[in-house]
Amino acid sequence: MNRDGFSFIVMGFTGHKADSFKLEYISAFNQLEKAVKEQSKDSYMIEDPVKRAQRWIEERKAYDKAAVKADYFDKQMHNPGLLTATVIAKEYGKSAVWLNRYLEKLGVVYRQGKNWIIRQKYAGKGYMGYDNWSDESNKHVRPLLKWTQRGKKFIYDLLAQNGILPVIELMQVQQTDLLEGGY
Repeated sequence: MNRDGFSFIVMGFTGHKADSFKLEYISAFNQLEKAVKEQSKDSYMIEDPVKRAQRWIEERKAYDKAAVKADYFDKQMHNPGLLTATVIAKEYGKSAVWLNRYLEKLGVVYRQGKNWIIRQKYAGKGYMGYDNWSDESNKHVRPLLKWTQRGKKFIYDLLAQNGILPVIELMQVQQTDLLEGGY
């Protein structure tokens, strides 16, 4: 039996005890409804100053979290150049070797001789391009996998899913935690 069925049956009862129960039920329902409305209100709409401040803090945390990601996305998507694994890895405080091995572990790239190759599953998605790399004598030329901004975002999402964030975001999270902790 659901709440509505229960309410229908109980509201049909008569007598002093039934009236008392009905009044308590209505009061509890009204309190719950008020709490839900308060919780869904924007902070500026809440009359109680303590609850208003608590709600504002929650809103600010959500905004700050979204703003970091939006700013990162905007900055990165407006940069048209190809990026090496080294450049991307440094944002995480890591090396290109670490990044390529991690992407290999996730099934994104594989090694063929000295070259990193993107797996076919990801090949046509605009994530990467190749530049020619040569040693100082120009005797040895080979393709060098580089990432587009779309590819960088793809890597960012993969790493974030595994709890790995760029150093700058970790610093911002730590600063936010310190401010919220009152330090």
